[in-house]
Amino acid sequence: MRWYLLREMPTGSDASYTPERFLTRYDELSNVLGNLASRVTSMITRYRDGALPDAAGRGLAAETRETLRRYRGFMDDLRLHRALAEAMELARRANRYVEEREPWAQARDPERAPDLDETLVSLARCLAVLTALLEPVMPAKMGVLAGTLGLARVPTLDRALDAPLARRAVTRGQPLFPRVRLPSA
Repeated sequence: MRWYLLREMPTGSDASYTPERFLTRYDELSNVLGNLASRVTSMITRYRDGALPDAAGRGLAAETRETLRRYRGFMDDLRLHRALAEAMELARRANRYVEEREPWAQARDPERAPDLDETLVSLARCLAVLTALLEPVMPAKMGVLAGTLGLARVPTLDRALDAPLARRAVTRGQPLFPRVRLPSA
């Protein structure tokens, strides 16, 4: 509910609610963020036996730093809906990164093991940053996501880029945002 209200309704402006719009925003969480979390934790579990490798994880660093900069600016201006849009765009970018890097192909070639490690840690770092960005809106869900990454708590915005991830135990867990099925008419 908080996601919908803050993402859909700009601060200080009139807004209207429709059940269809609510479901659209929920689907955004499920299909973008939930899908990313599921993909990343599944790949770490499958390809690295649930242990985050010791790699730099800087594959999405520039995009993540820029997202943090814009997010902070929008939050300072009380444009929460825009800050949340920035966070969701980072999740979309991370999903594209999965497609570009093709970790399933990296996993099949033992010589590409360092590339796979870099891909997995880059994605895990991105998820850690997303937990910090979205914790004000979804504290319980972001706590769960941080836990699946082996973190004791959601990192602060200042620490999210540098949170120690090497050798953390990653678990799959349940879907963060299960798909909603509406009853047939």
